[in-house]
Amino acid sequence: MRRMGKKCLQILLVLGLMVTGVIGQVGFSNIEAIDEKTNLSFESSKKNYLEIENEFDYMPKTIEVSIKFDKPNSTRKVIMGNYVFGKNCFSLELTAANQLRYVEYVYESGKAVNAVDYKIPVPELFDDNWHNIAFIRDVENNKILFFMDGILKDTLDLNGTTVLKDNVPLESPHFVGTDARKSFFLDADVHEIRLWDTVRTADEINQNQNAVLTGKEAGLTGNWVFDLSKLDTLNIIVPNKVANQPGFKAVGFDLSKGRTSLDFESAKKSYVEITEVLEKAPKTIDFWAKLDKNPNKRQLIFSNYVYGSNGMGVEITADNQLRYVKFGYTNGKLTGSLDIRTSGEEICNNEWAHFAIVRDFENNTVKIYKDGVELVNKQITNTGTDRLTENLNFNKQHYIGTDFRGANTYYLDGEVDEFSL
Repeated sequence: MRRMGKKCLQILLVLGLMVTGVIGQVGFSNIEAIDEKTNLSFESSKKNYLEIENEFDYMPKTIEVSIKFDKPNSTRKVIMGNYVFGKNCFSLELTAANQLRYVEYVYESGKAVNAVDYKIPVPELFDDNWHNIAFIRDVENNKILFFMDGILKDTLDLNGTTVLKDNVPLESPHFVGTDARKSFFLDADVHEIRLWDTVRTADEINQNQNAVLTGKEAGLTGNWVFDLSKLDTLNIIVPNKVANQPGFKAVGFDLSKGRTSLDFESAKKSYVEITEVLEKAPKTIDFWAKLDKNPNKRQLIFSNYVYGSNGMGVEITADNQLRYVKFGYTNGKLTGSLDIRTSGEEICNNEWAHFAIVRDFENNTVKIYKDGVELVNKQITNTGTDRLTENLNFNKQHYIGTDFRGANTYYLDGEVDEFSL
């Protein structure tokens, strides 16, 4: 995209804060603060992992993981664990022999009173498909059950001095993709983890393995759905769907740059004032924004509208579409007027998107883009007032989040991160 020459300007944020930037490229600081499953991809070569914000209270009775393993390479891998010698712990692993492994250790007064090391050969897990695996600690019947894709595949009946204990407290934090030792890592994509303090039945495992949980299900103590697109360098926590329970912190993943922003609120009439008049109209306007979902009212993103003066702006219409407007006057007479809008597009959806408006003089068109996709390509006839004006000069300054009309104008609901001309 072609850009106008950059000029340093002073920008006044009408919240009692002075900001300096380049029109051209203005970075805003935050003033308030598929068919394929979403997932996080764990790679042992990158040593990436998740770390729980706070340790779990007790050992769960049911553990479910939605996972797609890489081809095995005969190295030990940790799916989920909190192993620390001498402390209560439970882990899911892959052994160097490519067996699935459930491990738990229980201590009382510093003495080991229980140890479980349950290994299961499951070569069918390594077929490059998604699988749901579940381990159930059936304390009442002193056994551990293993389910794969909703089907009971194996059972470990414990005997002798190995007795499963209920309500085993935990005091060391859990990790996904490694454990506290940071010695073993994981090669797999993980979509979801569920923890329950109830013994889930075979029917519950089978019928709900692909269900979307609300976080309010009886007995659910942890539910994390992993999605790389929901994380960035400023948002590194995978939230727990269960209220008031800890999330997982992402470490070592390739995260996109977190977006800082200004949060515009029409109720507060907050806006940014460009305190110098732009020398001429830019050929390209582009910006990052997260617009509140369907406000159903006219809103101003960038404007300097004053009746009878040259003006250019970007707006949200009352039907939640993006609008580009331009007015040009010669000797007080309107000689150029454009009003170009998207139609039927998802513009206001409370998600970050990149928008661009391009005045293409070579082809006599105005184009509107969202995330690089062309939404509008409007041919300009250059007859009557339907004209592109290349050297459109202004005598009124521009605003972000409102325009020059003051108390009688419109405002914006949403966040803006970067604005370029």
